Amino acid sequence: MIYSMTAFARVEKTTSQASIQWELKSVNHRFLETHFRLPESLHDMESDLKTLIRCGLSRGKVDCVLNLTTTKTSHTEINANELEQVLRTIKRIRKASPHVAKPDALDILRWPGVISVSGKPGAKLRTEIQSTFQAALEQLIEHRNREGEKLRSILLNKLGEVSTLVLQARAVMEGVGEARHAALLKKIAALDLNVNPERLEQEVVMLVQRADVMEEMDRLEIQVGEASTALGNAGPHGRRLDFLMQELNREANTLGSKSVLPETTRISVDLKVIIEQIREQVQNIE
Repeated sequence: MIYSMTAFARVEKTTSQASIQWELKSVNHRFLETHFRLPESLHDMESDLKTLIRCGLSRGKVDCVLNLTTTKTSHTEINANELEQVLRTIKRIRKASPHVAKPDALDILRWPGVISVSGKPGAKLRTEIQSTFQAALEQLIEHRNREGEKLRSILLNKLGEVSTLVLQARAVMEGVGEARHAALLKKIAALDLNVNPERLEQEVVMLVQRADVMEEMDRLEIQVGEASTALGNAGPHGRRLDFLMQELNREANTLGSKSVLPETTRISVDLKVIIEQIREQVQNIE
């Protein structure tokens, strides 16, 4: 199964204690990277929530935002001891480096521990927050799955186009020996030269060998088969597919550099265009 790394999920739940809303958004990334925006009183939950994400996802940048409105009245108090310690630290820094900008009051109040909030969420509400997050994560994974299936269909069609072009190249190359022979005879006739027939045959063989791209076309077909197999099996396959696209592009470049016929040059260009289209889509696969 193929999963896209691009998805969005929103889940809301209202309890007797609070209104809970989770928003999860994921985009493509080389690794799994998570970012949380939580109320300060719930920062200790972040580690457990990250563990849930790691159990369900392997790649992608995931932003998780919790909007929490509690029905229970809370009170905000300033921690005098913590505030005094912060102010002393600021004073020492400014004494050592007078050019450092002086922080304003809001910057100081944002320092962890300076403000304490009474009426923190209890165990029951925390359980509700985590279960709502789990529901949002499942929704995100479902979205990634739907997008992945669409990508899978697109990629299989594009790989089919690559296979068709390789077959066209094979058909063209079947007559390359005769074409090179005829072209060489035409040049010799124009120059009115007497050429040893055996020597002529040797030159034709050398020209055909230099233009031989059967090995490249064989590898193109093998890599297309590998990519198609990966798309039909359980993932994640994003990195593997990305590597295969690099190899496909390399073989297409070699086909173009060895080309001695306008038709094979055109096929090489068409191959590179399609392979680049595939590579762009592969960047979104987990």
